[in-house]
Amino acid sequence: MFSALLDTCVLVPSLPAPLFRRSLDDFLLDSLDLYPAQVVAAVRAVGRRTGRSGPAMTAREVAAYLQTRATPAFGERLLTELDRLDPPEPNA
Repeated sequence: MFSALLDTCVLVPSLPAPLFRRSLDDFLLDSLDLYPAQVVAAVRAVGRRTGRSGPAMTAREVAAYLQTRATPAFGERLLTELDRLDPPEPNA
């Protein structure tokens, strides 16, 4: 146990700075800011893979699901991004 503590003390200063803890919501928001096309493509891929063991979902439904669960800000921004890229059809 003591050697593990010593190893940790030696290794920690060699980690790149700054390292800090982020919430999942913040991490995903940062990812969306940095790589919007890739994040949207990933969410669309998730939507295409749904329906195998549960209900099928569109990318917007995946975003709405995330908004109502652990990542409310990310889900909301993702819905905005999806609407910007693919505006919903107006109701006839």
